[in-house]
Amino acid sequence: MSENNATQEFSKLFEESQKELVSYKRGDQVSGEIIKISGGSIVLSLKARQDAFADIIEYQNKKGVLEYKVGDIIEGFVLRVDENVIEIGKALSSDHAANMKLEEAKQADIPVQGKVLKAVKGGFLVSAMGKTGFCPYSHLSLSRIENEDAFIGKSFEFEIIKLENGGKDFVLSRKGLLLKEAKAKKEEALKKLSVGAVVKGKVESIKNYAAFLDLGGISGFLHISNLAWGKVSHPSKMLKVGDTVEVKVMKIDGDKIDLSIKDLTVDPMQEAVEKYKEGDVVTCKVVQNMQFGSFVELSQGVQGLIPISELSWGKRIKKADEVLSVGDVVDAQVMNVDKDKRKISLSFKNLKENPWQKVDEVATEGEPVKGVIEGVSKFGVFVEIVEGITGLLPNDKMRAAKILYDENDIGKEVTLKVASIDKVKRKLSLDPVKLPKGYYIQKEKANSDKGSAKDWQKYAKSSVAPEEDPDSPFAGL
Repeated sequence: MSENNATQEFSKLFEESQKELVSYKRGDQVSGEIIKISGGSIVLSLKARQDAFADIIEYQNKKGVLEYKVGDIIEGFVLRVDENVIEIGKALSSDHAANMKLEEAKQADIPVQGKVLKAVKGGFLVSAMGKTGFCPYSHLSLSRIENEDAFIGKSFEFEIIKLENGGKDFVLSRKGLLLKEAKAKKEEALKKLSVGAVVKGKVESIKNYAAFLDLGGISGFLHISNLAWGKVSHPSKMLKVGDTVEVKVMKIDGDKIDLSIKDLTVDPMQEAVEKYKEGDVVTCKVVQNMQFGSFVELSQGVQGLIPISELSWGKRIKKADEVLSVGDVVDAQVMNVDKDKRKISLSFKNLKENPWQKVDEVATEGEPVKGVIEGVSKFGVFVEIVEGITGLLPNDKMRAAKILYDENDIGKEVTLKVASIDKVKRKLSLDPVKLPKGYYIQKEKANSDKGSAKDWQKYAKSSVAPEEDPDSPFAGL
């Protein structure tokens, strides 16, 4: 036989021998011939690609004597398989058996039943199929866990997300299962919802701007403006977590559901804008003060606004609560009813006597007058003569008289002179009692000079040199 033929024959025999080799996996029951006993190991022939061995201790009798010899056949189970060796054991330990079952469940993506044993740092210990695993906090529930004891001792289905190092790294999770369950519930709940439908929802959480309701698997959004026809300062004024309420579905956009409670009732403003007329005097309750005015309730669900300018005739007001407090019941006069915008504006000061109608009784131009400093601004000092009538003492006049009032003087009584009174614009200008002689003449001249300079500049910029006459004796000069 030639060398080439011999090589081919060997290759053929090798391939055939390889076909006879068996692949084993953990848990397989096997039998093999002892081909060597060395040290603490028994080497076996299993017709496998890897070497096979067993621990002598596994096959010793109760006296610690190995009763097997080379050539004997022994049986056992595959405990471990890797690239180089196969480990055989006389029997599967409960731990090995548990690991096998858990590995099969993991590979097949099959949930296992687990019982929560106790809380530990970062999560919980869970007993599953005879082994103890770990479940992180974030994987036991989709919502924040407030009470750990509520889970202790309870059984749930878990997914195995990690099983390594002979079962020492054993991590479980409910998150994926819960998300699948929530998705299924959401899809089922969406099928039952339609715009205009009236459904019941349970309040899950409350924010400053809205409440979120569980509609049986899907969350609904209830904005503060849809709680009631009247103004609501905070959703917690009407709802609390755990309440079950009836709501109307206003809009569905994908899985976003807009809800309303107020649309289950008739809009009281529709009747109010027909009922109230300009000039009507109504009794109302202050429900909210804002920078720009006071909101008042005229009747259940009907609110109007008293602008800050309508709170007082002459007093300088920075905030509405300087005049009215929340809870006050007052009379006000209807100023305007806007049917299209569903708004009612009212006046509080119109029901009070206008002090400017009798300003001549308390102030006369050119005469001294007493008042109390009520405020200081960048252009002067405000002095209250009587309630509702305030005058202004400009800064330039104080500088001319060499007097200075600042915020430390607020509340101080002073005597000044009335410079001018404008009843139409409700303005009163004040002078120091001793203003330097000729002050107004000098000011008028300064204003006049300033005006003349401006006029000259205006003329200089706008004037154009006249076209020259070619017959003029001055042409070309």
